[in-house]
Amino acid sequence: MVNNCTVSSERDSSQKVPILDEFGCSLFPNVIPHVEYPSDLNGGLLVNAFSLDVDQAAVFFECNVKLLLKLNGVCRRPTCRPLEELRGANARYRRHGRVRR
Repeated sequence: MVNNCTVSSERDSSQKVPILDEFGCSLFPNVIPHVEYPSDLNGGLLVNAFSLDVDQAAVFFECNVKLLLKLNGVCRRPTCRPLEELRGANARYRRHGRVRR
């Protein structure tokens, strides 16, 4: 399971922005969706283009990968809130100036 992902504008930056939480759920669904798992050993996400700094063209991702045990033939991953709910919540935060795109 992919979790605790951050992005930064520099490879060794101390200023990292969290984008996936400890459960692998997106913190910014308008930019980064939840990780999708088509099978037990495959996971990925389709990311829209974005930048953190107008002077840097590259964005560096850093994530943890956690191995989960199968129970009764099923790999149990946490369930993330639906993206539609989170997109509405992010829109409210943007209006109050807490989240920048």
